[in-house]
Amino acid sequence: MERTTWPVRQRDGSLIDVVLNIGNISAGGQSAPVCELELVLMAGHPVALFEVAQKIAPTLAVLPTPLSLTERGAALSRGTLDAPVKAKPTPLKNNVPVPVAAGHMLREMLGQFTVNLQALRTSEDPEVVHQARVGWRRFKSAQRLFRSTLPVELQPSWEPLEPLLGFLGTLRDLDVALTETLPQWYDAYTAGDIRRQENWETVTQALRKTAHLQRKSVRYALEAPEVGVALLAALRWIEGLLDTRATGEPSGNKPVTLRRWARHRTDRLHKQLQAATKDIGHMESQHRIRIMAKRLRYGTEALQAVLPKRRAQRWIQKSTRLQTVLGFTRDTIRAAELVAEANTDPRLVEFLRGVAAGDQLRLSSTPR
Repeated sequence: MERTTWPVRQRDGSLIDVVLNIGNISAGGQSAPVCELELVLMAGHPVALFEVAQKIAPTLAVLPTPLSLTERGAALSRGTLDAPVKAKPTPLKNNVPVPVAAGHMLREMLGQFTVNLQALRTSEDPEVVHQARVGWRRFKSAQRLFRSTLPVELQPSWEPLEPLLGFLGTLRDLDVALTETLPQWYDAYTAGDIRRQENWETVTQALRKTAHLQRKSVRYALEAPEVGVALLAALRWIEGLLDTRATGEPSGNKPVTLRRWARHRTDRLHKQLQAATKDIGHMESQHRIRIMAKRLRYGTEALQAVLPKRRAQRWIQKSTRLQTVLGFTRDTIRAAELVAEANTDPRLVEFLRGVAAGDQLRLSSTPR
């Protein structure tokens, strides 16, 4: 590794070493290139790190990562470097202030998002795309869950991330169509017909090409400095939540325990979902129900350390089941749209629309 260090002293007296690492990490017979900026606080308050990083980010495409070189080397030796990273439970204690608990949860969720974004630079694994989107959705669900306890005026803007998120969403739709939705209907659609089999191959080739181009669009979007700026702003906001000096309870107010707050909020989410499922047979309601199921699932999973165990497990199972059932119908409709956009086989489009219509009929007639 070639290391170049620039000491940077701030006006408040803080001293930061900005270290450029260029080289390779090697382990287990594998190697991976390294080109990173490491900011090391030598003296002063940690906020100085963000101030320096936010001066660099507008002119240089960066992605913050929670993984050190040592951790990346260990992952390389295990063969898991750039592998999809899934959600991890956040250890929570009942005596932690609610904003601080929010900070711990949001940091883990944003970490899942950014680590998978890093992997997307080189990985072709559809699961990396999926876990990046899961990380972001968990993050946004938690932000909404804690909304009433967080200072609104300090929250960063997510607008710079919208192009990247849009590209990720389309790429995920293509991956699901190619790896999950279409394969399960191959036999039913082709039924041994040679011409249909040939048309099927034409469709899948067209979608693979589109997915390849879409993956390039995601990587191009990651090179926009605005993405790094937005993620650094989010990290700085989260670290502010974890500063207990700034997140204590207002004087004169009786502190609300995290357990009590968590039970109230998740119980409210569950009641809202129960009410919404009465209209599950209507197409216009299903998207909203699916989003609500995700919010209940992600919120309950993140807070289950302070929730009644059986209740948490029951709600997670219920919301996951709803998310899966409604997701199946949504994925079929989306696959039909993608095939139509490919302009290859209108018969397959009609077939998929028929499958989706059958799902709608089944949902509308299911006793609730």
